[in-house]
Amino acid sequence: AVSRAPPGGVLVANAASPPRQEDHVWRNPDWWDYKDASICNAAKNVLHMSTSFETTQEEPKIRNEEWTSVKGFLTDMLSKAEAGSLYVSGVPGSGKSFIVQQAISSSLKSVFGQSSSKKRARVVHINCMTLRDPRRIFGILLEKGFDRQCTSSAHEKDPRYALNHLRKAASSGRKSRRNPGDMVVLVLDEVDHLYQNQGDVLYDLFSLAEMKNSNVVFVGIANSIDLTLRMLPHLHNIGVEPTMVNFRAYTHGDLFALMQERLHSLDGPVFDSKAVELCCRKIAASSGDMRQCLNAAYAALENYIAQRKASENPEAGKRFVDLQHMSLALGKCLKMPIINGMRALPQHQQMILCSIALLKDAGEVLLTSLFTKYTDLCKSTKICGLAFNEFENACTSLHDQGLVSLNKKKNLHSKTLKLKVKMGDIVFALQGIRFFHNILCV
Repeated sequence: AVSRAPPGGVLVANAASPPRQEDHVWRNPDWWDYKDASICNAAKNVLHMSTSFETTQEEPKIRNEEWTSVKGFLTDMLSKAEAGSLYVSGVPGSGKSFIVQQAISSSLKSVFGQSSSKKRARVVHINCMTLRDPRRIFGILLEKGFDRQCTSSAHEKDPRYALNHLRKAASSGRKSRRNPGDMVVLVLDEVDHLYQNQGDVLYDLFSLAEMKNSNVVFVGIANSIDLTLRMLPHLHNIGVEPTMVNFRAYTHGDLFALMQERLHSLDGPVFDSKAVELCCRKIAASSGDMRQCLNAAYAALENYIAQRKASENPEAGKRFVDLQHMSLALGKCLKMPIINGMRALPQHQQMILCSIALLKDAGEVLLTSLFTKYTDLCKSTKICGLAFNEFENACTSLHDQGLVSLNKKKNLHSKTLKLKVKMGDIVFALQGIRFFHNILCV
């Protein structure tokens, strides 16, 4: 087990490689039917963040080292009946709250076992986003953590009055007579919202675990990694040095494993694996936020269902949610201006970008060579192409929008065009449009 880190120490897990994905055997490969409301709801339910799929195993597959660090700290504090503070930080959607909850559950089981007759430590969990006034937290903790009613006018008028009573409640009793069941675990999520002015509220909360005879194990969870840098100097000055655990953003492999775990809980396949792969790669590159990954997959599923229902021949449609549905969903969920801008271009300007993508050359290309490729593409798709002067005007428009750089030399055969956006972004943007999807996937 991982014991408590040195005061002020940082427990940071190493970036582990994603678990290898084995071929999944579906219970019913033909289960998916977009016309069946109950099946659609079942597929949508697994894409809700509130739905958990880690409950069958004590140790999570992803974030195992962070879980071990948090569990080790909590188990150490509770088994010894010692007070302490833990600061958990990381980017949004990196699994902090979930892993802390899992670690607490496992710690309680390790220390107290399965016996219901044995007195267990009390756990209080509060999301600080719900508080309009950060100072109200003292009265709430006094009531929920120590069964002290906070209804008098003195508590309402002066939050420091509630803090004084909270300190007395947290430090009552002698340490020599304390048992693990006497401990109170205070878990405050989104503690960033309590940091106002000089951060006095947070300092007071962390100091609860440092008081003489304190029975408080304080756990603060925050999205702001730099909050520790702002707080630590002052915390150090007042003798408070919490143990810290930092959560890195999910990698592509992490997101893919978590998504597969959810989707494999269904009776049959709903998503093309390439669509899930694309979703995880794009989200990992932008934020690593699992919530965004689920939102994008949910939107892609709704895109698929809407398209199938609107189709003149629904039975001839695609069997599963594919790259096209996912590309459209990602463009909306990530709110990418360049991607959405390319999708909103006139068709012939999109044809020019598609021609560049088919040339597979991100460097400079002669305008005449690009026109030849564009003309061939128009012929193959049975679209009436632009004349050269119109084509050149369209390239100028792309130049003005910052998508390409056009070298306007007088000599026609010396004019060149160079991309100012990534080739992959062009492919990603145009694949979301049905017309270009078939061209680019050849």
